[in-house]
Amino acid sequence: MSEPPPSTGRPPSGLTGRRPVGAHRATRPRRRGRELLASLLGVAIVALGVWFAVHKDHNSGSPTGTSVAATPRPTSSGSSGASARPTPTGLPAGSAAALSPSAVATPTAAASSSSASRPAVVVLNNSRIRGLAADAARRLTAAGWRVDRVGNYSAHILAETTVFYPDGDRAAAEQLAQAFGVRRVEAATADMSTTDLTLVLTRDWASRSVE
Repeated sequence: MSEPPPSTGRPPSGLTGRRPVGAHRATRPRRRGRELLASLLGVAIVALGVWFAVHKDHNSGSPTGTSVAATPRPTSSGSSGASARPTPTGLPAGSAAALSPSAVATPTAAASSSSASRPAVVVLNNSRIRGLAADAARRLTAAGWRVDRVGNYSAHILAETTVFYPDGDRAAAEQLAQAFGVRRVEAATADMSTTDLTLVLTRDWASRSVE
């Protein structure tokens, strides 16, 4: 029998230092796929972190972008207090400063002015009721009439209380009669005052009241 040739320890010819055909081509796509997957995963993690951060700030309960209107401060009560006073109703806007207490007519001043423009009154009692003329004088004075004097009238007996007036004072006599419910108004006689109204009282005056 023939013996096999001795082994030299070398690989067969044609196989020294060679890899299988297509082995290096198969490893490159796998490596690129893993790198692409790792990149996509990193981007997803970063995006998820940003999303959580934004929603956390939005839901934290602290409103953003809200403006608060400034509360107006009350003005000082110094020199500007006069300009802050309201203008009285019915007056022009610029007339409030010129208005003074003396320019406003009060009821008392108006009554005094009215009584000054009217003639005075002479009050005469034509009845047997004592103090009737004095009582009438108090009523007239309280109503703003000026009483010149108080006395009795005995020339003749009148049927009812009458207001006598001198020339030119009929309107004042009618005003006096209307104020106290007197129905008769006549021209003054020769024995009466030529400047004042004359109120001659009878028994019916006691039942009258000031209106």
